[in-house]
Amino acid sequence: MSLYTSRGCPPSAPSALAQTLSGHPWRKRSSDDVAREMAKAKDYWPYVKEFFFDDDTFNLQKARTVELCAKLKPWA
Repeated sequence: MSLYTSRGCPPSAPSALAQTLSGHPWRKRSSDDVAREMAKAKDYWPYVKEFFFDDDTFNLQKARTVELCAKLKPWA
């Protein structure tokens, strides 16, 4: 199952100018929101074996990544 933790492009990326000018800045979801979505997905589809973060900017902010991983660790 694919999940997304953010959308758009951060300001430092090469394609950021086009997205910023078109009104689509980088938007990230909170770690609580992502963890709730994963918990709900596990309840809905208990036989799913793998969750995939289809997100090029997943690890862009180290503190956010560590926080999310800590919230997901009990399910590992």
